[in-house]
Amino acid sequence: MMIPLHHHPRHQSSWLRWFYQLKNSRNPNRYYFFSVICAIVLSLPFLFVIENASWTRKNSRDMRVYVKPEEITTIAHPSTLHSYSHMLEVVIAIHSHPNNFDERDAIRHMWMHHAIATGKIAVIFCIGKSPERHGSINTRVLKESDEFGDILLEDFIDTYDNLTIKSTLMLKYFHNNDIGTKVIFKADDDVFVNPTELLRQVRYWSYATDGFQKVMFGHAYNSPPIRLTTIFAPQKKWIMPRWMYPEDLYPTYLSGSGYIIPSSEITCLYEAALETPLVYLEDVFVTGILAETCGIRRQHNEFFLPNKRSPCLLNDSNFILAHGIKLKDKEIIQEILTFGYSEHC
Repeated sequence: MMIPLHHHPRHQSSWLRWFYQLKNSRNPNRYYFFSVICAIVLSLPFLFVIENASWTRKNSRDMRVYVKPEEITTIAHPSTLHSYSHMLEVVIAIHSHPNNFDERDAIRHMWMHHAIATGKIAVIFCIGKSPERHGSINTRVLKESDEFGDILLEDFIDTYDNLTIKSTLMLKYFHNNDIGTKVIFKADDDVFVNPTELLRQVRYWSYATDGFQKVMFGHAYNSPPIRLTTIFAPQKKWIMPRWMYPEDLYPTYLSGSGYIIPSSEITCLYEAALETPLVYLEDVFVTGILAETCGIRRQHNEFFLPNKRSPCLLNDSNFILAHGIKLKDKEIIQEILTFGYSEHC
């Protein structure tokens, strides 16, 4: 019987001809090679990621299920917030994982000390419960809270995939507790904040925007969702299935490493979160989707540095926030801000 022309080995690519010849040869190793090739082909679907394992169609996307708006979810209050008898201008809310004791201590001994010394900036750490089962981390966090009084501890499991819940609980806390500050500055615990430049910029923005009317500040992005990646790619943690977010482009959003929310917009963002199907990427959800719902403009600002760079390139007047800073680099930045130089540069 004639072999159809488009199936004939002669008309196939070289590797297909090799495979065809191997399959029909008497070489004893042909079964081994054939098995290896079949195994590779069958494993290909498992090398790609199209969905976050923590957020599937089975998970509820109703934010009310997680933040329990009618209940008290705060386990520990940041008592230091109530020690300010005057008007605060900025509350910096550092989102920290329960295990990150060293990162919090480094912040307290470096830029946080200078921020508090201004008398206009308060700093707290937003933390959830550790996913560990034996509970020793949670016990240590409670002791840390008693010692420093700067921890907002909320009743949820604190993981990377639950950051949207974490930020919504932060909004809930500031919605229910009037701290009397102009803005909330949400930041991660691997950032270095320049308190002097932060305060200067906040005062300028307040004047330029008529008291922060309908505007948020940070490093703005316009990007499409990542629909497919490999299990080896760092981008896999940002995978976004179409059933969770069907649009081909995210609304303009601000980098989750750090952004500024006017206190006047907290209530709208919080109430919108309760009515909006949850999207697990925190910055996209809060500063993109919710901000769009509330009619809040996202203003890009070059003083927010979300990407890693040499600390020696920073100085006292060219950044508010530097992201992805290691502990040794934080010490260099602290020297630059304090003395104007570092012997390590």
